Amino acid sequence: MSRASTRRGAWWPLPLALGAALAFTALAVGWWILVPATVVGVVGLCGWVMEFSTGRHAH
Repeated sequence: MSRASTRRGAWWPLPLALGAALAFTALAVGWWILVPATVVGVVGLCGWVMEFSTGRHAH
């Protein structure tokens, strides 16, 4: 069994969802909340995309 198949799931969708929630909150509260929402969302998206890009045979 490979190491990747024993993983239970990714945690990176959580910061991505938090960024989306902050962005929707910014619509109701104020535009300034879009700045941290964008940072959190980009970090979450990059982490999720690059999660399995480690090791010798990463692609």
